[in-house]
Amino acid sequence: MSDEGQRRPMARVGRVASSALAALAIAGVYTAAGPAGSASASVGCHGSGCTGKDPEAQGCAADARTDQTVQPQPETYAYLRFSPACNAAWVKTVSFSREKPIHGTVYGERWGRGGQVVVECTQSTGYVAGGTVWSRMCGGSPMYEITAQ
Repeated sequence: MSDEGQRRPMARVGRVASSALAALAIAGVYTAAGPAGSASASVGCHGSGCTGKDPEAQGCAADARTDQTVQPQPETYAYLRFSPACNAAWVKTVSFSREKPIHGTVYGERWGRGGQVVVECTQSTGYVAGGTVWSRMCGGSPMYEITAQ
């Protein structure tokens, strides 16, 4: 069999995959262009109304992104998770070792007078070893930061 005979099926698969991706992209654009407020309509809280609430239970984890990652020791990670729909953040901690516990804290912050950072909200996880846990949310702050140990 020639090289060209081997390439044709791949080219067809590529065109099919490209067409499928284009359809998904159009669907994504359509969804994003839906009625105003449709993204936040499916969540249980927004902004400061999310403070102290569970991100999973409120539906905020569905659109969450990771904005910061901290690795305080090998096999442990803390992630600053932020939900645009909820306008809230939390810390998610993961330990891949039963011998290495991790604890994380998320801070909701804003700039105060004189350029100093003012902490508006603090939420922490318990310690976890060999598992995953997340904190309650801080909502409505213009800045977020995490620490982990």
